[in-house]
Amino acid sequence: MSSGRHSISIDPELLFKPIKINTSNVLWQGCWHLAHDPVHWDVPIWKTRGYNSAEEHFHGLINNWNSVANDETIGFSLGDSAFGNKAFDNLKFFLESIKFKTIYLMSGNHSASWTQILDGLDSNIWRIADDKHVILVPNYLEAFVCGQPIVNSHYPILGQNGAARGSWMLHAHVHGNLGKSEIGKLYQSRGKNKEVSVEVAPIPLSFKDLQEYFKDRENFAPDHHTASTQNPF
Repeated sequence: MSSGRHSISIDPELLFKPIKINTSNVLWQGCWHLAHDPVHWDVPIWKTRGYNSAEEHFHGLINNWNSVANDETIGFSLGDSAFGNKAFDNLKFFLESIKFKTIYLMSGNHSASWTQILDGLDSNIWRIADDKHVILVPNYLEAFVCGQPIVNSHYPILGQNGAARGSWMLHAHVHGNLGKSEIGKLYQSRGKNKEVSVEVAPIPLSFKDLQEYFKDRENFAPDHHTASTQNPF
């Protein structure tokens, strides 16, 4: 365990420089809500997802991830991963149980349990096994996957970096509720954005899934940026 509370080191490039991934073996999912079983909720989140208990939900997410992953998979978990007093242990067990090589893990907005994770680490790299590691990243992370610019964020963003040039905007946080408002419907109808929360992506979405989803959607930038704007995207 770390002796200094939350005094972990972090690669500064993760704060401003897009990461580059040269394989299409990549999965996205967000808002796992592992072991989230609030007694004061009339309808707990595991029930809204079609499970009979928090434990069944936990193992269902493992099975769903492993149904499309392998030991070389790169993953993006876009926040709100684990809850409760045993968040660190539950997340560790979950990560030990799913297949991957590297996962980029965001905290999300439900970050109270995140303090347990930070207390258990000395850097932003969490080695689950010799051939599996997790990289803790901010709630906003730019990436190139097989040359495709992608904005990964816990929260949906209107007018993401590179929108006019075809960047993707992948997010979680809203649990499938954007379409319940007029502004949410408008946002989802324009540009290249996609929610990857468990509610809308019970099976993690692959790079090829997203290529298919975005292939007929037009670029849309609701600001002054154009396809000729010079930036990393």
